[in-house]
Amino acid sequence: MSFISFAPPSSTPTIYSKVLVYLNGQLFSQNTSVKMTRKSGTTPQATLFKSYAGVKQGQSILEIDCSELVPVEGFELNSETGQFMGGNEQGFNSAPEFVTITLVAGGNTLTTIGTIEGDDIAYSVNSHTAMNFRFVGAYADWGSN
Repeated sequence: MSFISFAPPSSTPTIYSKVLVYLNGQLFSQNTSVKMTRKSGTTPQATLFKSYAGVKQGQSILEIDCSELVPVEGFELNSETGQFMGGNEQGFNSAPEFVTITLVAGGNTLTTIGTIEGDDIAYSVNSHTAMNFRFVGAYADWGSN
């Protein structure tokens, strides 16, 4: 009969970072998830002889998808007025305006300028109500705080 032996960890546990999202300098306090995608904008190039021949450089962009809880007091970012709850900062409306979005994670900051491309709201039985929005903006790199 053999027993499985678990060795003690070789180091102490680590505390991991979370991602904070700011729009025009204001923290999204109801944020539940964020996903950032950077796209190079390259387009594959092919020839009859080589098949895949390389890539053509294009315009790189950055996309950020956020999901927010919706408290009974109202949306944190009201997509109809483009304002924060209790504020007057511009966000999303039918005539897009440029906004600054900042992500903070692990002692690093990423800041970019772009527009909120669209939003949606989701709810189901025994679940929370969430407003989701997509930001599209200029490619940016992480920098140290």
